[in-house]
Amino acid sequence: MDHRKYRIVIRFDQEKECFIGNVPELPECEVEGDDWETVTAGLSEAIEAKLETIEHKPTPIDEVEFEGKLELDISKSLMRELMFMAKTDEIEPQVLAQELIAEGLGRRYGGHRFYRSGGQRRPQNQNSRQGNRQGGGYHRGMNQEQYHNIMEDKASFLEYVRGLDDGNNRNR
Repeated sequence: MDHRKYRIVIRFDQEKECFIGNVPELPECEVEGDDWETVTAGLSEAIEAKLETIEHKPTPIDEVEFEGKLELDISKSLMRELMFMAKTDEIEPQVLAQELIAEGLGRRYGGHRFYRSGGQRRPQNQNSRQGNRQGGGYHRGMNQEQYHNIMEDKASFLEYVRGLDDGNNRNR
């Protein structure tokens, strides 16, 4: 199996002052280095070594066939808000949910994929080292922990989304 089909995630750790890369599909496959190139090269070697040692190799996520359906349980209040927003926008709740998920993924990753797939790698963005993402992601004056706390708490998330809809907290 081609090791380049596994996605990698690389981030800059400010405490350690180095890049850390891992392969979510292959547990315990992590590499640290001083620069992007060192980590990607180390991860290629680590993936190959890991694949040689495991009996049942996981199928890379990009090779899995998905139906395109997602079933999830949400709170009654979140469902009520979704239905209200869909009614207000005159669209089906499923369409609104798809839009919100797509927007949420884009915001969470700042419009960039912080991994490579199929041997491709993203262009280096100096701002990504600091956790300040352009075009989405964290907002000015908000650190990563504050941002993720907002996204984890449903009530805060709804308030955050309402603020975006009202034009508040917008950083574009």
